Amino acid sequence: MTLTQDAIARGIELLTQNLKQLQDEEPEVCDFHQAFEVYCMRKYSLGTSATTQHITGGKHDLGIDFFSASEAKFHVGQCKIPEIEWLEANPGKIRPFGPSAINDPRDALRYLCGDSKVTPNDRVRYLYSLVEASRNKEDFSIEFFLIVFGRLNERAKDSLDELKNTYKTKKANLHLVQLEDLLDEFLVGSRRATGEIAIDLRIDESKILRAKDYCYFLANAGDVFKAFSEYGWRLFDLNLRYEICNSPVNRDIILSLTTQRNPLPSNRLSRWK
Repeated sequence: MTLTQDAIARGIELLTQNLKQLQDEEPEVCDFHQAFEVYCMRKYSLGTSATTQHITGGKHDLGIDFFSASEAKFHVGQCKIPEIEWLEANPGKIRPFGPSAINDPRDALRYLCGDSKVTPNDRVRYLYSLVEASRNKEDFSIEFFLIVFGRLNERAKDSLDELKNTYKTKKANLHLVQLEDLLDEFLVGSRRATGEIAIDLRIDESKILRAKDYCYFLANAGDVFKAFSEYGWRLFDLNLRYEICNSPVNRDIILSLTTQRNPLPSNRLSRWK
């Protein structure tokens, strides 16, 4: 997807606001850089299928900022983002990254594939123990995400391609995510950035749970997708934005959805405003 400069500027503004809000709302997120790591982990981890996931960034992380694991599958990430001062001084601009940006994924893959004897922090060492225990399984794979709040220059891309070729035979696949890839979701619905939200939902009104400030019901996924296409993330401004990992509430919701026996009626019964 090719974005106009105006769209890039708007997307950067929205993404930056999202990261600042994440930092404000979650006490364990101590700074803007860590907010980006948390955002990236939630976006590129194995999600609800993961049996474990951790933020690992910090001293002796060997270029690994987060990981998630599910059986013999691993998603690992390295996040590159300019300092908040640079972003504020250069609004709407995309920062270029050179070949040095490839050093961290190179160090990480060397370690995870057993080609390095450097001693990492405890969380990265734990990841290695999981990888080592799964390495000989048929479905073993490492998906490594280099996530750049910016854009790699041509020399950096050449170095990345070389690294991809080096490790693909060891079932380690390297993925590049650049700023334009991150902005797509924030630009969905941007043409309807203000005004009243009015959407049609197919719901069974007899099954709506109502309270003073909210209601709870099952909605047709197609209707919600159509609404998101129109309004983007503003659709969820008054709701929870992210999954609460290992939450018993989440487990109960998943159980209720997976055991739902009565399909919702297809007639359109309600208009949500």
